[in-house]
Amino acid sequence: MVYFEKAGRENTDRALAIAKEGALERNIKKVVVASTFGDTGVKACEIFKDTDVEVIVVTHNYGFKEPGKVEMREEVRRKIEELGGKVLSGTMVLRSLGTAIRDKFGGYSEQELIANTLRIFCQGIKVCVEMASMVSDCGFVGS
Repeated sequence: MVYFEKAGRENTDRALAIAKEGALERNIKKVVVASTFGDTGVKACEIFKDTDVEVIVVTHNYGFKEPGKVEMREEVRRKIEELGGKVLSGTMVLRSLGTAIRDKFGGYSEQELIANTLRIFCQGIKVCVEMASMVSDCGFVGS
């Protein structure tokens, strides 16, 4: 178990190195990383290059910040794919529909309740559960 003093992008390289070491030791064949703009996704693909570990990069959904748009630039998506990674910009199961209903009508949804319960542990746990649901739902990983 490794704990970082503070949260932040300065931990990314070390966290990915730890993930690579663990994946290779345990014969893990797929690794899922969150990457809004693609920086972490590119780094993960570079770190796992020349291994048999597939990297799946999960972004925000289209429309997260601006209608019809995703924050990851197309050239970054292509770079990840050139490095052998897959990119998923799908529906965020703990956000999208419930947030839209709350914004339109007020109130609180089951999705938000689950998301906020997971955030009690930390934001990262919520993101991990959400990404696992997303990549399973789209068929990038099996059951």
